[in-house]
Amino acid sequence: MLNYDPGSPLFSIHVPKTGGTSLRSVLKKWFGRDLLFHYYNEKLNIAPTYHPNLTRRRFWIFGRQHGKCIHGHFSLNRQTAIKDYYSTEKVQCISVMRDPLEIAISNYYFFKKKELENGKVYRSGHDHFLNGKDISSYIRKANSFLTHFMPVEVTESNYLDIINESFIHIGVIEKYQESINTIGAKLGKPVIKVDSENQSKRGEYPESGAIDEFRNRNKLSYLIYDYAVDLNSKP
Repeated sequence: MLNYDPGSPLFSIHVPKTGGTSLRSVLKKWFGRDLLFHYYNEKLNIAPTYHPNLTRRRFWIFGRQHGKCIHGHFSLNRQTAIKDYYSTEKVQCISVMRDPLEIAISNYYFFKKKELENGKVYRSGHDHFLNGKDISSYIRKANSFLTHFMPVEVTESNYLDIINESFIHIGVIEKYQESINTIGAKLGKPVIKVDSENQSKRGEYPESGAIDEFRNRNKLSYLIYDYAVDLNSKP
C-alpha cells in the first residue's frame, strides 16, 4: 500500500453507512481548515464542488508538512469519482468499509423509516427500494454499492492491484477505533478517540437463504471487504 505524501491531496472516500460522520470529525481535528468536502446536494440536485489548487504544497507545522484532505462520496456510479473531478497524477486514498450485508440491512431500515414518514415509496439513488418488501425480499434483490466507491472500476482480477496502488489504508467499521489509529499512524497524526454512532434498533433479520443469495450476487464487494478485514487483523 502507499506511503502518505502530504505534498499531494489525500482523498477520504466515504462509503455510505460506514461511520462517515465519525470519520469526518476525526479528519477535522487532523486537518482543520485544510479539510474539504465532496458531497452531492440531494435536495437541490447540485453536484459536488470542485476544489482547485489541491496539489499546491502546504506549510510546515511542528516539523511536518501539512497537506489537504478532501472527504466525501466519490462515486463511480454517479460520475463524481476522483478522476471525474481531479487530474492529479498521484491518487492516495483512505476509506472505511463495512460488511456489505450490514450496509444493505441498514439501508432497509433507513428506507423503511422514510416510507413511514412520507407515506409513499422512498426512491434513492440506488437501484433498489422497499415498495412494500419485507427484509428478506429486499435483501434478495439488493446489490452492494461498495464497488461504486473505489477510485476506478475494479474486477475480481484487478481489485488487489487497485487497492495497493491507490490506498494508504482501508479500515473497517467493525474495528473502528483500531482502524482510525492505523490511519492516523500512517498519516503521522495523533491518536483520537472515536465517538461511536448511534445504532438503530432492528426488529427483523433476513432469512439465511436471502443472505446466501446476497453474498453470491455480490462476490466482488466481499473480496474487497474481506481484504480490508485482513488488513485490520494484522498486528
